[in-house]
Amino acid sequence: MSAQATNGHEPMTLAVIGCGSMGSAILAGILNSSAKEEKPPISHFIACVQSQESVKRLNSSFSDYSDSPRENSCSFVRAMPNLAAQIGESITLISLGTTPISEKFTEISGWIFKQIGETSYIADNLYQAGAVLAGATPAWFTLALDGILDGAVSEGIKRGVAMEILAQSMLGTAKMIQSGEHPAILREKISSPKGTTIQGLKTLEKGGIRSSFTDAFIDSTQHGLNMK
Repeated sequence: MSAQATNGHEPMTLAVIGCGSMGSAILAGILNSSAKEEKPPISHFIACVQSQESVKRLNSSFSDYSDSPRENSCSFVRAMPNLAAQIGESITLISLGTTPISEKFTEISGWIFKQIGETSYIADNLYQAGAVLAGATPAWFTLALDGILDGAVSEGIKRGVAMEILAQSMLGTAKMIQSGEHPAILREKISSPKGTTIQGLKTLEKGGIRSSFTDAFIDSTQHGLNMK
């Protein structure tokens, strides 16, 4: 696949190895951004898939771009986006590995994943833990959300209404934490004496929710390391 413009230098090529749902979201984000730039930093794209069905999907999704095979030396970085890449709100963990790469490729790796959200660089020896932090935790959040939704429905609130309220509540909480608020301070601000919040927190702590999340994180990280 070739973009319509180059950056005035030797064209750079990006290969997406295994262009499934996540790879397609990343590629679409880059192509959409490149279309708005006069001189995009990447001008050639290679998307690799296994099945003929996936080939047809890529041809349908990116039919405006033509195939253009090219040989070049490669630089490698490890990256872990999350599912929010589909809406441009991913946090992508990037490891530059242990083999030095040029400043040019360091910059371009950051630019690539900035097209689908925010980025965070992490040491290679911490990559697996960081990958769990960025990639797995959204699924854990949804588990907590499902439990709260069930409670809301049990108390008479329609599931759709409860979903809208919870989604905004989660978004607002995330933005407050991003602004510098510590989670413990937030809990203290919300928990009034003899109030409903502190009662709910007591029930959650009684169920071992904090240690369960801690254990889930450690177990997931170790499982990932053992898969190598």
